[in-house]
Amino acid sequence: MRNLRVKKRRRAKMKVQPIAITSLLFFVQLIMLFEVYTRLDKYQGVFNISWHLISIILALFIINKEENSAYKIAWILPMCVFPLVGIILYVLIKVLPGTKQLSDVLKTKICMSSQYIHQNEDVLKTFKEVDSNYASMAKFLYEYESFPVYADTKLEYYSLGEYAFESIKKELLKARDYIFIEFFIVSRGYMLTEVLDILEKKANEGVEIRFMYDGANMFSLPDNYSEFISSKGIDCKIFSPVKPIISSYQNNRDHRKIIVIDGKIGFTGGINIADEYINKKERFGHWKDCAIRIEGHAVKSLAAMFLQMWNINEDDKYEMEDYNTYLLTKKQKKLKITHKKLVNMNELLHEKKIEKLKKKLKNNPKQKVKIRENLLTFKCKNCVIQPTRLYDNYTIPYGDYPGNMNNTAEAIYIHILFYAKKYVDIMTPYLIIDDELINAMSMACKRGVRVRLLLPGIPDKKIPYMVAQSYFTALMDAGVQIYIYTKGFVHSKVFVSDDIVSTVGTVNLDYRSLYLHFENGIFCYDRELALDIEDDFENTVKTAKRLTNQEYRNIPVFNRLLGRIFRVFAPLM
Repeated sequence: MRNLRVKKRRRAKMKVQPIAITSLLFFVQLIMLFEVYTRLDKYQGVFNISWHLISIILALFIINKEENSAYKIAWILPMCVFPLVGIILYVLIKVLPGTKQLSDVLKTKICMSSQYIHQNEDVLKTFKEVDSNYASMAKFLYEYESFPVYADTKLEYYSLGEYAFESIKKELLKARDYIFIEFFIVSRGYMLTEVLDILEKKANEGVEIRFMYDGANMFSLPDNYSEFISSKGIDCKIFSPVKPIISSYQNNRDHRKIIVIDGKIGFTGGINIADEYINKKERFGHWKDCAIRIEGHAVKSLAAMFLQMWNINEDDKYEMEDYNTYLLTKKQKKLKITHKKLVNMNELLHEKKIEKLKKKLKNNPKQKVKIRENLLTFKCKNCVIQPTRLYDNYTIPYGDYPGNMNNTAEAIYIHILFYAKKYVDIMTPYLIIDDELINAMSMACKRGVRVRLLLPGIPDKKIPYMVAQSYFTALMDAGVQIYIYTKGFVHSKVFVSDDIVSTVGTVNLDYRSLYLHFENGIFCYDRELALDIEDDFENTVKTAKRLTNQEYRNIPVFNRLLGRIFRVFAPLM
């Protein structure tokens, strides 16, 4: 019993130590700034004029920046009210290199890996024939973000974290070559123990294991926990460890959840590696989460996203070795195609097929020849041969990152709302959104589209929940139906529309996910999957309570007032 108490004290000490050190150093920096300010007190008049002048110049600079208008207000307001504090914070967070430097590095990684990921033009062409509106979105995602659309991906949706976890364990045990794992939250308990035991077993079998988690976990995991994981034969990395330095990049966390197995099977969704995500531990009532399993060529994009983040601080040489190893197909490897002479394998194969057809057509150019269904449309002097089939589904794994001017995740959400004809159903744990999303939801309702939002009944964070409540009246007045999951906490991040379109991933409807974090998701144009997700939504809504204006008025006035005050600073939360 005594040994147990000693162990508990040690664990508590290990947990508190990094938090205490980091907090202390942050506090020391703030004291130093305050000390400098007080020592210059005799020049207060001059400094006051200077601060106000600088704040006006900065405000003009912010107004003319290509940035979300809500961000501009959130920065300008504190600079006008508290010039010194506002200016210092803005310089530290927005002017000094940090977030921009990090996003620029990732852009370079994306550019390098894009050499290995090509768009099959046949897939894009047939997608356009099926639905030109979503094909145009697919074209944008490939041309500007290097995320191609794939066809005939095997998809499976899991309506709860515990269902997904059972499938994940089975697939991990089948791994033969490699396993990539990237998660935002890693917490000790049943789930993590199960995962590490399987990974250790596979490592002993010769499977390469790479495991990466976000640096914010230093506040919950023991010191040197990555070394403990590495001792099991697992290559472990911490993304952006929290450091006692005031910098903007500390705010940019790796919120992605990616599992890649042998380049053939992938998982993503809302779940992290912690017991509450599979309802082994209760924190905020019943935990409603979800995940998606993909199998096929689309997994290549997930592998690329993982490698980009894994190599974000690595030399280009090692990164290219990774891409050659994990992103080239077996056929490309046999042809000894490296990043220096990479070609689109689809084009190469189709050229060979076309040459064979030309020989057959030599004597009779007008003859139509039956060819394999997946052959690209091609033209020669006297003939045109069309593809003969449409694909079962279309899938786009995508990512987003801080500083991305295309705002990929938000663009997909808005596109779904804009092109919906019957309904859009949304599950999200948070609701702190900008004017673009509010307008998109409102316009969808005004066009006769049913828009439903499913939100938690038991929040994990009180202030963000109060801010979410500040949006309720405007959205309900526009026609949006809001449901509260009274049983507990909704952590799913899902859009589903018109029994055909869906996206499942890590992107919450809040500023942190949409603008500050590294995120990922899977866009799917698949009827069967959309129906599965819609069934899950309908079943969950049956246990939820629809919010009315009267019920909103029953929320304590103090909470409503606080929510509206904090909403001004929502982009900075």
